[in-house]
Amino acid sequence: MRLVSFIVVFFLIAQVNAQRSMKLTPSQRGEIMLIEKKMQRVGAQFLADTSQEVRLKGTRDFIKLLVEALKVENSFQYRFDSLPYLATVMPQDSSFRIFTFQVMLKNYTFRHYGAIQLNRKIIKLIPLRDFSDTFPVTPQYAITNNNWLGAVYYRIITKKINDKPVYFLFGFDQNDILSDKKYIEAMQIEKDSIAKFGLPLFEKTIRQNNPPKPLKFGDVPTRPEPPIVKTKIYYRYVLEYRKNSNVSIKYDKVKDLIIHDHTPPLDGKTTDIGFIKVPDGTYEGLQWKKDKWVWIEYVKLSDEETNQPIRPAPLKDVKKIPAPE
Repeated sequence: MRLVSFIVVFFLIAQVNAQRSMKLTPSQRGEIMLIEKKMQRVGAQFLADTSQEVRLKGTRDFIKLLVEALKVENSFQYRFDSLPYLATVMPQDSSFRIFTFQVMLKNYTFRHYGAIQLNRKIIKLIPLRDFSDTFPVTPQYAITNNNWLGAVYYRIITKKINDKPVYFLFGFDQNDILSDKKYIEAMQIEKDSIAKFGLPLFEKTIRQNNPPKPLKFGDVPTRPEPPIVKTKIYYRYVLEYRKNSNVSIKYDKVKDLIIHDHTPPLDGKTTDIGFIKVPDGTYEGLQWKKDKWVWIEYVKLSDEETNQPIRPAPLKDVKKIPAPE
C-alpha cells in the first residue's frame, strides 16, 4: 500500500512562495504537453498489464512524470485532458485541485493515489497516502492526508462554517470483488501542508425495532413496542452496495440538496452487509441545515413520483398483448 518511492517523490518538493499561478506561456504549455505524452504511454501500462509488478512500476513512473509536469511554472493552469483515468476536481474558489487515480491489485482490491496541488506559480503539493487497508470499517473520525481513506474524487462542493471554507468531496472506491463504495467527506487544508478529512457534519435518524420479548407458556401476546428513534452524527457519509450496481450520489445546486439511491438489503433485514444492497428506484437525500447535512428519508424527483412499491407499468392497449401459443 505505501510505496516508498511515491512518498519520497512528494515529500522532496520544496517549500515555495504563495504567489498564485498565472496564465501558461506557450513554452510552458509545450513543455507539459511533451511530458503528458509520456504519461499516456505509461498510463496504458499500469491500467492494462496483467502483471501486478508491472502495473505498480508503471504507477511509480506515472507519478514521477506527473510531478515533473507540475514542476513547470504555472502548471496549475494545465488541464491534463488526455488522461481520463487521472480524476481532477477543483473548488469554485480555485484555491487548489485534487488529482486521484487507482490501480487494481491481484486480490481485486484497489490502491489509490493522489495529491492536492495548491494554486501557486511554483509547485506546492500535499501528498495523499492510502491507508485504507488499515481500516477494518470506514472510520468515523478525523484523519489526514498521511492516513487517507482512499478514493477517486469526482465532485467537490464548498460550504462556509464560521466564515471558513469547508470542502465536501464526493468519492468512489471500487473496494473489492463483492462491493463498491461511495463517500462524501469534508476536507480542510491547514497551513498549506496538512489536509484534514472528516468532520461531524452528517446527521442521520435511525429507527431500531425492539426485539420481541420471549413468551412463557400461558402468556398473552402483547403488541410490539414502537421502534426506538435515534439521531446519530457521522464524520463521513458512506454508501456500500453490490458490485457494479448503478448507484448515484448527485448534488442539486438549486435545492441545495444531495440526492442518492436508496439501497435496501436484498434480504430486507441485514443492514450491515454492503454487497447485498441494491437500489430499489427510490431516493434519499441530505439537506444543508444549520451548518450540517441532515438526512431526508425520501426525496421526490418529480411531482408524479410516490413512495409506493415499484410495480410493472400496465399495458394500456390490451390488443398488443400476444395471444398464447
